[in-house]
Amino acid sequence: MRESGQKIISSFLAASISFCVTGVTQITWASVPASQLQNLIQESLQQTQQGQHQQALATLQQAVALARQLNDSKTEGIALLGTGLNYKSLGQFRLALDFDSEARAIFKELGNHALEAGALNNIGEVYRSARQPQKALVAFNQALPMLKELGQRDLEAKILNNIGLAYQDMKQSKKALSFFNQALPVLRQVGDRAGSGVVLNSTGLAYQNLKQYQKALSFFNQALSISEEVGDLEGQATTLNNIGTLYQHIGQPQKALEFLNRALPILRNLGSRSLEAQALDNIGLVYRSLGKRQTALEFREQAERIRKSLEL
Repeated sequence: MRESGQKIISSFLAASISFCVTGVTQITWASVPASQLQNLIQESLQQTQQGQHQQALATLQQAVALARQLNDSKTEGIALLGTGLNYKSLGQFRLALDFDSEARAIFKELGNHALEAGALNNIGEVYRSARQPQKALVAFNQALPMLKELGQRDLEAKILNNIGLAYQDMKQSKKALSFFNQALPVLRQVGDRAGSGVVLNSTGLAYQNLKQYQKALSFFNQALSISEEVGDLEGQATTLNNIGTLYQHIGQPQKALEFLNRALPILRNLGSRSLEAQALDNIGLVYRSLGKRQTALEFREQAERIRKSLEL
């Protein structure tokens, strides 16, 4: 199962919003309409983080309209970026790409490389979710030098993690590990616990694919502890799923089901459709190994219905 990608995307959105609020409040948000725009953006971020994607989209639609009325291009771009993020979470990848690309064009015109890098990251995440890792790498590799130039080491580390994950998608686990090993020390140095948890999970997945199961389990347990500590529900569910698949690989199907069945309701509550499909697939595989073919088929069919609705 894939790592907690949405957490990384959300961090770009949150950073963008924080930049707007702290950077231009006294200048462009002095009026009542501008204050209303700020409130809409903050409300949409909260809705996004709580998995209330339809509500967030409605709020962001209002924010885009008001930003255009105020000729506030930067905040318009941030609202478009948030719109793309929520469409990605709903599995509507074409719409997500449209909004992310529109946001990127705005940031590029403004010369705001930090926000342009955020948009490129989101574009890469959409392509990863749509199982197009080569296209994802193009976007991530465009974002990376921008962040290096700006000296934003925490975001640079998250891009390094995403590059590693794209290589992981292409079954190049050793190359993926080289990027995870660059990202983790930076995130620890800057005190980013949530980001460290994401990279620990990614590292565990790489070792699992390399059949180094005890090492993988050690990284997964570290990731799970951090995700529980910081309240990262998607991170918890992702790591629980990965631990479940690991136990299936080492011939402990009942323990695998224990972890997979902890992950599934969390993902459903969050509305993480692509991750839910992966968890359903994995549960189906476990039941198949137990000789329960009808039960396995039911879970695989649920996963396939979701996956068809998510095709790019």
